[in-house]
Amino acid sequence: MDHVNSLSDFQKIVEMERCRVNRNGGSFVIVVFKLEKAQLELLSKLVQRIVQRSRVTDQIGWYDYNHLGMILPETSTIGAQKFIQDLYLQNQNGMPNPSIDLYHYPQQNKSRQTCLS
Repeated sequence: MDHVNSLSDFQKIVEMERCRVNRNGGSFVIVVFKLEKAQLELLSKLVQRIVQRSRVTDQIGWYDYNHLGMILPETSTIGAQKFIQDLYLQNQNGMPNPSIDLYHYPQQNKSRQTCLS
């Protein structure tokens, strides 16, 4: 599927973003769409909507073997929720919107981890 990073590539992107945040400050959000690969028609339409709505810095990929993920650099949880809300408003095909999980890095009240390359 075009525009979707493989699981290993997406893991590398997340690690690079985590290292960037640890080094320079800032934050990012990972959105996990609870939608499995088996739901190909819905998945394809969701990816199309994400690509239309995303920024150049946003990345889409397989979060794990069954769920699509998206990393939103320099985005707050509130900003990610707005992105999802706008994305879901674009759904004109009557297909159900998947539920999501949001993960914010760094977590509040947690110390930053070091990155060694």
